[in-house]
Parts: sequence; C-alpha cells; structure tokens
Amino acid sequence: MKEILVIYYSQSGQLKEISNNLLSSLAKNVDYNITYKEIEPVKSYPFPWKSDDFFNVMPESVLGVKCEINEVDFEKNNYDLIILAHQIWYLSPSIPFWSFLQDDKYKHIFKDTKVITLVGARNMWVMALKDISKRLKEIGAKHVGNIVFIDKHNNLISVLTIIKWMFTAKKGPYKNLPEAGVSTKEINYASKYGELIKTAFENNNFEDFQSKVVSIGGVPINFAVKITEQNAKRIFKIWANKIIKKGEMENPKRLLLVRAFKNYLLFLIFAISPIVHILFMLIFYLLYPITSKKISDISLLKL
Repeated sequence: MKEILVIYYSQSGQLKEISNNLLSSLAKNVDYNITYKEIEPVKSYPFPWKSDDFFNVMPESVLGVKCEINEVDFEKNNYDLIILAHQIWYLSPSIPFWSFLQDDKYKHIFKDTKVITLVGARNMWVMALKDISKRLKEIGAKHVGNIVFIDKHNNLISVLTIIKWMFTAKKGPYKNLPEAGVSTKEINYASKYGELIKTAFENNNFEDFQSKVVSIGGVPINFAVKITEQNAKRIFKIWANKIIKKGEMENPKRLLLVRAFKNYLLFLIFAISPIVHILFMLIFYLLYPITSKKISDISLLKL
C-alpha cells in the first residue's frame, strides 16, 4: 500500500477542496492510504479579514518571520509521497505554512521522500516556490512535482474579487464580478493530476511527472506577471523592513506605515501595473527564445 501524506494550510478551505478532488480517484483505491494533516497556528489568523489585519501581515510574510503553530503529529515515520498544499501571502509562503516548513523537528519526515507542492494562489507564486524548493533541498526532500491552481481572470478583476472574498468570506460569483479564486470548474477537474500520480506510482517513475503536469496545463505562468512579481518582491522587502522596525503586529505604532503601504500597493496595481504589463509582454515576444525558455525552466522546476 502506498502512503500519501497531505500537509496543508488553508483559511477558506479552498486548498483542502482542491486536494480532495485531486486525490479523489486514489482515495477510492485500496492500494492507497491518504492522510491529511492541517497546519494550525496557535493564534489563528482571521477569516474573513479586517483591512488593517490583512495588510499588517505583509512584513512577517515577506521576511519569513515564523509564528507558533500547534504540534503536528505523524502516525508514520515514512511516507511514499508528501503533498504540500499552500497559500501565497504577499508573494511568499503563508506564515503558518512557512513556520511549519522551517521547523527542524519535522524535517525527518521529508528526508529522501518524494514531495509535490500544490499551490492555490491568485496569480503570483514563482517567488514563493523558489523559497520552498530551496528549503526542501536543505532538508533532503525529493521535489518531484509542482501543481498550480490560480485565478485565471484578468489581473485587475482578480484583485477586486480576492478583496471581496478576503473581507467577506463570500467567494461569489458577485453581481458584476465572477467568483473569486480558483474556479469551481478547475477544482472539479483536479482529479486529472491524481491520475498522473497513480501512473507514476504504477511505473515506479516520477522523473517525467512534472513534464506531464505541464503538458496538461498544470503550471499556468505568464511572463509579464512573473517579472511584475519579481520586482514587487523587492519593493515589498523595502516596506517590510521599514514597518517591522515599528514593532510586532500587535503594536499600533506601525499601523500608519501599514496603511501607507496599502495605499501604495493599490496605486501600483490599478495605475501602474496595466502599463508595465504591456511593456513586459512586448519584451517577452521580442526576446522570445530567451524568455520562453525561462518560463519553461520554472514550469519544469529548474529553478
């Protein structure tokens, strides 16, 4: 029997739903045993969020500051496959997920074990993947796959819907906007990736697993979005270092800077990003042999 461990953190439940659908065919197969372990911070992050709380987690997210999490107990010492299902907070792994992954007392569970990362994001995930991939290498895991679920609507539309979702806990669809996050249709068809996992186990070969994921659209990535993300991460770090000097999250002295960052971010998204998106797409096509290879390398986990 193959033992599959799913470790996840999800505020809305979307990632758990994606994981369930992805593994639905394996769950019905007696040759597979699937165990779910949820990462639970000692002090829960609110959902729905209040505006100040939502933007106030940016510095700790970007700088990788850990939070205290409840202990995760594993029934076994070894698994055949671990699936790490995670959110993205400010272009970084969410604080609870990163806190778990950075805790050395759990690194034994990853040693020499195949790992598939499962991303649920708005549309930016590359910088977080690089951090996670580096950590998996440090703890001796075999990072054999990465599957990405994103909101495929226009960037500005997805910003509006994600804000409504985060602040109301209502995913939609709304009166004048589509549903937020990963579409129901995408989630319902997630089982196709589970079939790839099953085939890889049957053939005892995960070497071409990621290329098969890519071939069926499992790693949506846009060059303009990727470059925007790369530049935004640098900007976030500047703001994060300034804000965190004012104290910890609970310190009201830092709220003034947090609110300034919020206004700055919204200005960048709605006023600047449409222009730079066009510029970056022009660069993509003008330098296509180079830029397309970079996108391909990221999709195939050649980070």
